[in-house]
Amino acid sequence: MATIQFCPECNNMLYPKEDRAEKKLLLSCRHCEYEKSAENPTVYIHKLKKDTAMRLDLVDPALAVDPTLPRTYDTNCDKCGGNEAVFFMSRSGGKDSDMALVFLCVNSDCHNKWLN
Repeated sequence: MATIQFCPECNNMLYPKEDRAEKKLLLSCRHCEYEKSAENPTVYIHKLKKDTAMRLDLVDPALAVDPTLPRTYDTNCDKCGGNEAVFFMSRSGGKDSDMALVFLCVNSDCHNKWLN
């Protein structure tokens, strides 16, 4: 387990630094000239990956009774066979992705959601 280490001279955090000539990892202070050899020559990187896919499970079923959303009577719900649904535009993925129509069945026993 990597721990955060601090400079004994100025109490600031020590950062990894590469010594290319000696081919070793150093820990150095960015505020003073303090450097020391790293005990563990492994640098850990923690990358977070954001899931940007359209999550239909997050669509609130209460939107089925929202009077401000447009309705269609020309669609068929695969779950209950109903032909009435509300719909709205939403991004199908991340920031630069295409827009998609999200449909929500208005049948109170169904509330199926699908993309068009």
